[in-house]
Amino acid sequence: MKDATLLFVLAVLLFAASCGQVGTISQPPPPPLPTPLPPNVTAAADPQGDAGPTPTWDIVELRSERGLTTLDIRLWLTTDPILPAPGSLAGAGDMMFQIGFNSDLSRSTGTSFGFQCASAAGQGLDFMIDGGFVGPRNSNGTFNLRRTTGGLPIVGPVTASQSGPYVTFTVQYSAFGGTFAGRSEVIALVGFGPPGAPSWRDCAPDAGQALPTRRD
Repeated sequence: MKDATLLFVLAVLLFAASCGQVGTISQPPPPPLPTPLPPNVTAAADPQGDAGPTPTWDIVELRSERGLTTLDIRLWLTTDPILPAPGSLAGAGDMMFQIGFNSDLSRSTGTSFGFQCASAAGQGLDFMIDGGFVGPRNSNGTFNLRRTTGGLPIVGPVTASQSGPYVTFTVQYSAFGGTFAGRSEVIALVGFGPPGAPSWRDCAPDAGQALPTRRD
């Protein structure tokens, strides 16, 4: 009887241990979406495991989709993003981000991101979506599109939607001004707040590259 009781206790302990191990194993992200992509969609895969030690934000893919009047930029990360709360700057546990646009397709104008994005040739970023770095997220849940020169003025709102590891930012063409119709180069930079001491973790595409939003 004692032997049977001992075996039962051992079985319960082994089961509990195995459950604990399963719960701590990192599951791989879902496979990429089917190709070929529609003509109005472009995407750039980003190497996994290049975002430093966990916990971290690791970009899997940067994707753009041009609509009739809007440009969607989607980030896919291995860990579900935690965006800054409405009305707040990015906190220590939030995903702080900047998404830059080379809207005139010239590397000689605008500015550049540092960190893993650094490029000796420059990036020519004319606008950026501010993800709780320069200023707080708006109280209505939108983020701000800013011009990168002249004191970083706000030029329009950017809506955000999230589905698990995917977060999509939508900006109106009119916010870029002029005759902008969705053609740009895009670079995304993500990390942890707070803004005064940011911990940048990943950039997509990597140094020297940018995602074109239209294929010629």
